[in-house]
Amino acid sequence: MDLIDNKSGETANMDMLTLFETLTPLPIALSLAQCVVHKHEILICGGNKRNCFSYHTHKNQYKPICLYPDDVELFGHCVVEIPNNKNNNDTNTITLLSFGGQKKHTLIMKYRSVWSNDENGSVIKKTEKHYNEWVSFTDNENKPISIGKAKYNYCGVRAVIDGSNNHLLFIIYPSNGIDVFDLNALQYVKYDTLPPDCGTILFPCFISIKGDESATNNNTKKKNIK
Repeated sequence: MDLIDNKSGETANMDMLTLFETLTPLPIALSLAQCVVHKHEILICGGNKRNCFSYHTHKNQYKPICLYPDDVELFGHCVVEIPNNKNNNDTNTITLLSFGGQKKHTLIMKYRSVWSNDENGSVIKKTEKHYNEWVSFTDNENKPISIGKAKYNYCGVRAVIDGSNNHLLFIIYPSNGIDVFDLNALQYVKYDTLPPDCGTILFPCFISIKGDESATNNNTKKKNIK
Protein backbone atom coordinates (compact mmCIF):
# COMPACT_ATOMS: atom_id res chain seq x y z
CA MET A 1 0.00 0.00 0.00
CA ASP A 2 2.83 2.35 0.93
CA LEU A 3 4.63 1.52 -2.33
CA ILE A 4 1.53 2.41 -4.34
CA ASP A 5 1.15 5.65 -2.41
CA ASN A 6 4.80 6.55 -3.04
CA LYS A 7 4.45 5.89 -6.77
CA SER A 8 1.29 7.98 -6.88
CA GLY A 9 3.11 10.81 -5.14
CA GLU A 10 6.03 10.60 -7.57
CA THR A 11 3.65 10.66 -10.53
CA ALA A 12 1.88 13.71 -9.13
CA ASN A 13 5.22 15.47 -8.66
CA MET A 14 6.24 14.67 -12.24
CA ASP A 15 2.90 16.00 -13.49
CA MET A 16 3.50 19.23 -11.57
CA LEU A 17 6.97 19.58 -13.07
CA THR A 18 5.59 19.33 -16.60
CA LEU A 19 3.26 22.26 -15.91
CA PHE A 20 6.17 24.68 -15.55
CA GLU A 21 8.95 25.69 -17.90
CA THR A 22 12.21 27.29 -16.87
CA LEU A 23 12.58 30.64 -18.62
CA THR A 24 15.45 33.06 -19.02
CA PRO A 25 16.12 34.73 -15.65
CA LEU A 26 15.92 38.47 -15.16
CA PRO A 27 19.16 40.38 -15.84
CA ILE A 28 19.08 41.45 -12.17
CA ALA A 29 17.27 40.10 -9.13
CA LEU A 30 14.08 41.99 -8.23
CA SER A 31 11.66 41.59 -5.35
CA LEU A 32 8.21 43.16 -5.00
CA ALA A 33 8.24 43.95 -8.73
CA GLN A 34 5.07 45.22 -10.38
CA CYS A 35 4.07 43.79 -13.76
CA VAL A 36 1.70 44.82 -16.55
CA VAL A 37 0.88 42.67 -19.59
CA HIS A 38 1.01 44.39 -23.00
CA LYS A 39 0.37 42.16 -26.03
CA HIS A 40 3.32 39.70 -26.02
CA GLU A 41 5.22 41.63 -23.37
CA ILE A 42 5.37 41.54 -19.59
CA LEU A 43 6.45 44.97 -18.38
CA ILE A 44 8.38 44.63 -15.12
CA CYS A 45 8.45 47.94 -13.29
CA GLY A 46 10.87 48.29 -10.42
CA GLY A 47 10.76 46.42 -7.14
CA ASN A 48 13.56 46.75 -4.65
CA LYS A 49 15.56 48.35 -7.49
CA ARG A 50 14.69 51.12 -9.96
CA ASN A 51 15.14 49.06 -13.14
CA CYS A 52 12.30 48.43 -15.58
CA PHE A 53 12.34 45.68 -18.21
CA SER A 54 10.17 44.25 -20.95
CA TYR A 55 10.03 40.47 -21.21
CA HIS A 56 8.92 39.16 -24.62
CA THR A 57 6.95 35.94 -24.11
CA HIS A 58 7.60 34.66 -27.64
CA LYS A 59 11.30 35.47 -27.77
CA ASN A 60 12.02 34.55 -24.12
CA GLN A 61 14.20 37.65 -23.94
CA TYR A 62 14.41 40.86 -21.93
CA LYS A 63 15.03 44.43 -22.97
CA PRO A 64 15.62 47.34 -20.61
CA ILE A 65 13.04 50.12 -20.66
CA CYS A 66 14.30 52.72 -18.20
CA LEU A 67 15.10 53.47 -14.58
CA TYR A 68 12.87 55.15 -12.05
CA PRO A 69 14.10 58.67 -11.16
CA ASP A 70 16.97 58.87 -8.68
CA ASP A 71 14.81 60.47 -5.99
CA VAL A 72 12.22 57.66 -6.02
CA GLU A 73 12.60 54.95 -3.38
CA LEU A 74 10.60 51.83 -4.22
CA PHE A 75 9.04 49.54 -1.65
CA GLY A 76 5.45 48.34 -1.99
CA HIS A 77 4.41 50.52 -4.94
CA CYS A 78 1.71 49.73 -7.52
CA VAL A 79 1.71 49.97 -11.33
CA VAL A 80 -1.42 49.83 -13.51
CA GLU A 81 -2.24 50.52 -17.15
CA ILE A 82 -4.54 53.47 -17.80
CA PRO A 83 -6.91 52.42 -20.62
CA ASN A 84 -6.97 54.70 -23.64
CA ASN A 85 -10.58 55.77 -24.18
CA LYS A 86 -9.70 57.84 -27.25
CA ASN A 87 -9.48 56.55 -30.81
CA ASN A 88 -5.84 55.68 -31.13
CA ASN A 89 -4.37 53.54 -33.88
CA ASP A 90 -0.99 53.34 -32.17
CA THR A 91 -1.37 49.91 -30.59
CA ASN A 92 2.28 49.84 -29.58
CA THR A 93 1.82 52.67 -27.06
CA ILE A 94 0.14 52.44 -23.65
CA THR A 95 0.06 54.61 -20.52
CA LEU A 96 1.33 53.31 -17.18
CA LEU A 97 0.65 54.81 -13.75
CA SER A 98 3.02 54.13 -10.85
CA PHE A 99 2.12 55.30 -7.37
CA GLY A 100 2.21 54.59 -3.65
CA GLY A 101 4.82 52.68 -1.74
CA GLN A 102 6.39 53.24 1.64
CA LYS A 103 7.66 56.59 0.37
CA LYS A 104 4.88 57.69 -1.95
CA HIS A 105 5.37 58.78 -5.54
CA THR A 106 2.98 59.40 -8.44
CA LEU A 107 4.50 58.95 -11.89
CA ILE A 108 3.28 58.23 -15.39
CA MET A 109 4.91 56.65 -18.43
CA LYS A 110 3.96 56.67 -22.10
CA TYR A 111 5.31 53.26 -23.01
CA ARG A 112 6.10 52.45 -26.61
CA SER A 113 7.16 48.88 -27.22
CA VAL A 114 10.92 48.49 -27.06
CA TRP A 115 10.47 45.57 -29.45
CA SER A 116 8.80 47.64 -32.18
CA ASN A 117 12.03 48.03 -34.12
CA ASP A 118 12.36 44.24 -34.23
CA GLU A 119 8.80 43.59 -35.37
CA ASN A 120 7.68 46.40 -37.68
CA GLY A 121 10.58 48.77 -38.14
CA SER A 122 9.13 51.48 -35.91
CA VAL A 123 11.81 53.40 -34.05
CA ILE A 124 11.44 55.80 -31.14
CA LYS A 125 13.08 59.02 -32.28
CA LYS A 126 15.33 60.89 -29.90
CA THR A 127 13.22 64.00 -30.49
CA GLU A 128 10.13 62.29 -29.05
CA LYS A 129 10.06 63.30 -25.39
CA HIS A 130 8.73 61.37 -22.45
CA TYR A 131 8.37 57.99 -24.12
CA ASN A 132 9.60 55.09 -22.00
CA GLU A 133 10.51 57.22 -19.01
CA TRP A 134 8.79 57.95 -15.73
CA VAL A 135 7.66 61.57 -15.38
CA SER A 136 5.45 63.42 -12.90
CA PHE A 137 1.70 62.88 -13.19
CA THR A 138 0.36 66.38 -13.92
CA ASP A 139 -2.91 68.14 -14.73
CA ASN A 140 -3.66 70.33 -17.76
CA GLU A 141 -1.82 73.21 -16.10
CA ASN A 142 1.25 71.04 -15.57
CA LYS A 143 0.72 70.94 -11.81
CA PRO A 144 1.82 67.68 -10.14
CA ILE A 145 -0.95 65.31 -9.04
CA SER A 146 -0.34 63.19 -5.95
CA ILE A 147 -2.24 59.96 -5.31
CA GLY A 148 -2.17 59.01 -1.64
CA LYS A 149 -2.91 61.21 1.35
CA ALA A 150 0.02 61.82 3.70
CA LYS A 151 -1.75 60.16 6.63
CA TYR A 152 -2.47 56.91 4.74
CA ASN A 153 -0.10 53.95 4.52
CA TYR A 154 0.31 53.08 0.83
CA CYS A 155 3.03 50.46 1.35
CA GLY A 156 1.69 47.35 -0.40
CA VAL A 157 -1.09 49.32 -2.08
CA ARG A 158 -2.97 47.62 -4.92
CA ALA A 159 -5.36 49.08 -7.49
CA VAL A 160 -7.61 48.32 -10.46
CA ILE A 161 -9.23 50.63 -13.00
CA ASP A 162 -12.95 50.28 -13.73
CA GLY A 163 -16.08 52.39 -14.06
CA SER A 164 -18.34 53.21 -17.00
CA ASN A 165 -15.49 54.92 -18.88
CA ASN A 166 -12.53 53.17 -17.26
CA HIS A 167 -11.90 56.37 -15.34
CA LEU A 168 -12.07 55.19 -11.73
CA LEU A 169 -9.00 53.99 -9.87
CA PHE A 170 -10.03 51.66 -7.02
CA ILE A 171 -7.30 51.55 -4.37
CA ILE A 172 -6.92 49.21 -1.38
CA TYR A 173 -4.22 49.63 1.23
CA PRO A 174 -3.36 48.95 4.91
CA SER A 175 -5.21 49.06 7.18
CA ASN A 176 -8.26 47.93 5.21
CA GLY A 177 -8.78 51.23 3.42
CA ILE A 178 -10.46 51.45 0.02
CA ASP A 179 -10.50 54.70 -1.94
CA VAL A 180 -11.72 55.72 -5.37
CA PHE A 181 -9.77 58.25 -7.45
CA ASP A 182 -11.30 59.79 -10.59
CA LEU A 183 -8.63 59.82 -13.30
CA ASN A 184 -10.61 62.32 -15.38
CA ALA A 185 -11.32 64.82 -12.60
CA LEU A 186 -7.96 64.04 -10.94
CA GLN A 187 -9.45 63.90 -7.47
CA TYR A 188 -10.70 61.44 -4.88
CA VAL A 189 -14.43 60.75 -5.01
CA LYS A 190 -14.73 58.18 -2.21
CA TYR A 191 -13.00 57.09 0.99
CA ASP A 192 -14.16 53.93 2.74
CA THR A 193 -13.11 50.91 4.78
CA LEU A 194 -13.31 47.23 3.88
CA PRO A 195 -15.43 44.97 6.14
CA PRO A 196 -13.67 43.75 9.32
CA ASP A 197 -13.98 40.11 8.25
CA CYS A 198 -11.60 40.80 5.34
CA GLY A 199 -8.71 40.55 7.76
CA THR A 200 -5.64 42.73 7.50
CA ILE A 201 -4.93 44.01 3.99
CA LEU A 202 -1.21 43.87 3.21
CA PHE A 203 0.28 43.32 -0.27
CA PRO A 204 -2.98 41.67 -1.45
CA CYS A 205 -4.07 40.42 -4.85
CA PHE A 206 -6.70 42.81 -6.26
CA ILE A 207 -8.34 42.23 -9.65
CA SER A 208 -11.49 43.22 -11.49
CA ILE A 209 -13.76 40.25 -12.27
CA LYS A 210 -16.21 40.43 -15.15
CA GLY A 211 -18.49 38.03 -16.94
CA ASP A 212 -20.54 36.38 -14.18
CA GLU A 213 -23.42 37.36 -11.93
CA SER A 214 -21.31 38.13 -8.87
CA ALA A 215 -19.05 40.34 -10.93
CA THR A 216 -22.06 42.09 -12.43
CA ASN A 217 -23.39 42.88 -8.98
CA ASN A 218 -19.97 44.06 -7.89
CA ASN A 219 -19.50 46.23 -10.97
CA THR A 220 -22.96 47.73 -10.47
CA LYS A 221 -21.89 48.89 -7.03
CA LYS A 222 -18.71 50.34 -8.45
CA LYS A 223 -20.49 52.17 -11.25
CA ASN A 224 -22.77 53.91 -8.78
CA ILE A 225 -19.72 56.04 -8.01
CA LYS A 226 -19.49 58.48 -10.90
